Amino acid sequence: MGISHRRSVLMRASRVRVGWMAVLCLCLPGCGLLIDAVEHVWPVSGNKVDIICERERVQVGLAMEPFRPFVFPTIWTDEGARVTGLDVELVRAMTDELSRRCGRAVTPVLHLVRFRDLFRLLNEGHLDWFMSAVAINTPAPARAGVAYSLPYFYGGGISGITTSPAVLERVRANVREQAIHPTPDRLAATSHALDGLTIAVQDETSAYYYAEANLSPHRLILCDSLPAAFEYADSQAEPRVDVILGAQPVLEPCF
Repeated sequence: MGISHRRSVLMRASRVRVGWMAVLCLCLPGCGLLIDAVEHVWPVSGNKVDIICERERVQVGLAMEPFRPFVFPTIWTDEGARVTGLDVELVRAMTDELSRRCGRAVTPVLHLVRFRDLFRLLNEGHLDWFMSAVAINTPAPARAGVAYSLPYFYGGGISGITTSPAVLERVRANVREQAIHPTPDRLAATSHALDGLTIAVQDETSAYYYAEANLSPHRLILCDSLPAAFEYADSQAEPRVDVILGAQPVLEPCF
């Protein structure tokens, strides 16, 4: 979860601008959160919690890409679109706590946007916070000035996925080759494990920054989202994708 250091919050604008990104108002009853409204907001100065209490709503960002178990694909019902997942339940729990603190009901207004835009929108003051399982030790200019909550998901990390037994055996051979040195270095063995392979990764994610820092000699294919990486790999387009890098909790359901 990311929270801006700046003491600014968001208020509803009198003029509504609808673009490709929808700001979605959520209703709490039922399974998941119901999407049923659009609004535009701007930042104002003041105590963030007090102003959230005054306006009785909080602006929360979520990555629109469906990453199980954090965000599941949107469910379309007779009442409208619902979004579910661990991040959504955390938004619900935090909003309940805000309501208790404020002494009145606070409604979460969910912004479903591309993951790469979450930090930008937070820094520009369009969000009060966002929910996303991101690595807090990944240096990146776009992530400067952001405060993180305590970890709410452990056992993460970067992992890869492939459907080719030949690629899997090649990775194992690369790791074994590094292990025969007198003083095998784990980081070196990891970085050499993908030697000679074409790697697809989602842009602006922790996996992307890891690949950029440690796998620079390799052929990298940057994708807008993880589903787009799978679609590209399935299309058999050139260059062929050997491995898709991503967050371990996200990739595990794909095995």
